[in-house]
Amino acid sequence: LNASGEPTSVYSTISNHRMTGYFGRINYNYQNKYLLSVNARYDGASNLGKNNKWGFFPGISAGWHVDEEKFYSSSLKELLKLKLRVSYGVNGNISRLSDFTADGAYSVGAIYNGNAAIQLSTLANQDLKWERSKTFDIGTDLKLLKDKINIIADIYRKVTDNLITDFTLPSSTGFSSILTNLGSLENKGIDLEINADILHFGKDGVWNLAFNASKVTNKILTLPDKGTENNRIGGYYVWDASKQDYAWKGGLQEGGRIGDMYAYKQIGIYATDEEAALAPKDMIITVTDKTKYGGDVNWLDADGNKMIDSKDQVYVGNQYPSWTGGFSSDL
Repeated sequence: LNASGEPTSVYSTISNHRMTGYFGRINYNYQNKYLLSVNARYDGASNLGKNNKWGFFPGISAGWHVDEEKFYSSSLKELLKLKLRVSYGVNGNISRLSDFTADGAYSVGAIYNGNAAIQLSTLANQDLKWERSKTFDIGTDLKLLKDKINIIADIYRKVTDNLITDFTLPSSTGFSSILTNLGSLENKGIDLEINADILHFGKDGVWNLAFNASKVTNKILTLPDKGTENNRIGGYYVWDASKQDYAWKGGLQEGGRIGDMYAYKQIGIYATDEEAALAPKDMIITVTDKTKYGGDVNWLDADGNKMIDSKDQVYVGNQYPSWTGGFSSDL
């Protein structure tokens, strides 16, 4: 209704989305000692590009109850139960896609030369495909002291390719970006969980403590060919003290991390106008007069060229934590 030729205060919308999937799983258990599971999915979605609407996502996992073996004595079993696990699986993701992203979009309500206009607002990309995450995991389950203490530990590596993200376009195109499958990312880390019954009291009373921790590191594996070093997208051109030269840091680049942050480093405050008069020329001041005064910030001149500009920014950390965790107590 909002596409009418005369201005109105009405609005309407209609949308359509469809998913179709085929999936199956086979489980095998031999004497509760050897466990095997094989599964597969074949999913299609209407909001993907017409060239890549379907995706295949297999998975396999195996487990070994070591404590069920004949060599495992009953007294040792009361002290420690042990299970080893290994798995590999592929998952698909299209959560970033709206119903018609791949087909492009037009917006209405614009005016051109006094007339109602329809304007191209989103570029089509019929090659959009499923984002895929391939995860390899090795883990163990431990139960100690007649199951009073449970420990779960995993080491994993996950590679996500065909990442659905925005690819920056030259401003001459009239568009800031296009949604595409941009590159691949590696996440690897450790997951640890400990659950313990500290105290039993009365008929059903129990005090339980639980702790979990995860460590993860990310690494950009591939990006689209842009003709830049490491196919860099964005980033900061700053002084690299280790190379004694300028270099591109941060942003997105092959071999780098997501979330690295750069900023100016404050090393003090000028106490007097006389001290500030000897300061490097501060180009980050937005006003025409670049004069510094007592009370102004003394920024680090990283490259020592007597000028404070964007190349003097330094690494200040990563927005993603190396470790996360939690603790709970239940009575």
